[in-house]
Amino acid sequence: MKDKPTKWGFKLYELCESSSGYVWSIEMYCADKRISNKPVDMTMRLFQPLLDQGYRLYVDNYYCCPDLWNQMQGRNTMLVGTCRKNRVGMPADLFQNRQRPGDFDFRRKGQLVATRWLDKREVVTLSTIHQPQLTETIGRYEVKEKPLAVIDYIKFMSGVDHSDQLLSYFPMRRRSQKWWKKTFFHLLTLVGVQTTILLNKHRTQHRGRRTNLANVLKEVSVALVDKDVIYDPQADSVPLPMDRLKGRHSLSVCPNTEASDSRGKKAQRRCKVCADRAKAAGQTPAERKNRRKLTTTWCRECEVGLCLDCFEMYHTKRDYINN
Repeated sequence: MKDKPTKWGFKLYELCESSSGYVWSIEMYCADKRISNKPVDMTMRLFQPLLDQGYRLYVDNYYCCPDLWNQMQGRNTMLVGTCRKNRVGMPADLFQNRQRPGDFDFRRKGQLVATRWLDKREVVTLSTIHQPQLTETIGRYEVKEKPLAVIDYIKFMSGVDHSDQLLSYFPMRRRSQKWWKKTFFHLLTLVGVQTTILLNKHRTQHRGRRTNLANVLKEVSVALVDKDVIYDPQADSVPLPMDRLKGRHSLSVCPNTEASDSRGKKAQRRCKVCADRAKAAGQTPAERKNRRKLTTTWCRECEVGLCLDCFEMYHTKRDYINN
């Protein structure tokens, strides 16, 4: 999708509650000829369990069209959304006249009302709920008349955006060559967001204290940890095993690899002492990667890279990080 900030990726279709952002149903785009990816068919598959229950569906101009209403008609479901004027079934005479800013026009076919309103740019809507009329709204600098369908569309069309906002607070995205990992961690974070929304709904009904996504993820993580395991923060700073303090050790040149032979350069390894000290200092993985110290020497017995300054320290001091 060339017009998006992230042009390549996986496309997810979501049906969300407008007030909380709760994802009711979700489907991933797949290029399978057995499954129709037309916007109308996709919308009907997502909304199928909620038909005949009196819900109002707010959609943007990618999904909204007269054909969508034709399939929902008679199913006790209302439709509101912005629409592209070149959609099949849109009244052609609605767009013949040139409008000035503030002009408003409409066409009606049964319960479906198509409106055209020119603000800073043209806004076309389809609605089965609203009357084709303007109402005054108080803005920051002026009082402006807007169609009723546009006002409600702005108010209730933020469900997907709210869900994406909650997901962005604690992203689990990591670079990986495995394509499924990005989808897996996205869905794992989405489970945490869904849990937070439902928990807050329950606590609000019982006058309890609301929580946030960070606390939910923390409680879930603690519940999954084995209670018999005791974590020692100092354990990460003490290198194991201690065979490095015993026996004879010799500093030698790192053996060549296929990659070093192909480049015609000497083989290099990361100095373990320098890397562990950077990690203990609280540097992020990106900072450690940019500042890591590569060396052409290593300890053959320990099979770790060590620079000249760190070789003796690594084999003589038990805690070489804090010294």
